[in-house]
Order: sequence, then C-alpha cells, then structure tokens
Amino acid sequence: HDIVDADADELLAWSISVQRLGEIHVDELYVRPQFRKLGHGSALIRRLLDLSEAAEQPLRFWIDFADTERIDARHHVRDFLAKHGFRLHPSP
Repeated sequence: HDIVDADADELLAWSISVQRLGEIHVDELYVRPQFRKLGHGSALIRRLLDLSEAAEQPLRFWIDFADTERIDARHHVRDFLAKHGFRLHPSP
C-alpha cells in the first residue's frame, strides 16, 4: 500500500506485506518523517486490517532489530502499535 501526494508526485508513506504461513506478514510500514502525525500510519494500519479481515488471516509485524535498537525508537514503535491493538514481543 502506498500513500501518495498526486499533485506533488511524492510518496508519503507505504507498507509492504506478504501472505505466508497462514498469516499476513507486515515487513515494512513507513511514514516519511515530514509527514508523520498526519494519520498516514493509521491509514496504512486500517488498510492492513481490511486485508487481514478479507483474507481471514492475522497480521504479524516483523520489526528489524535495527529499527528498535535505540530505546526511543523502540518506545515509538511499541506505542504506535499499541494504539492500534498490537503488542511487541521478541521472536524466537
């Protein structure tokens, strides 16, 4: 899913997901910094939830360690996902 400003021909935010192992794996969800806090992340989550419902498969977010290495980044990711009913936990 992409969120684009068509007038400026600019990509604002996107998510990349694949269906595998009976789940929808979200490999990437990104909002460019200058477009954060405008609801784009929440819009992407809603699209992913719609996809999950239509496919009757749960969402699983795969978050690279590098994206949570800094404590402030980890809290930001955790808080954003919690706002939408998800929680973080280490993968085995």
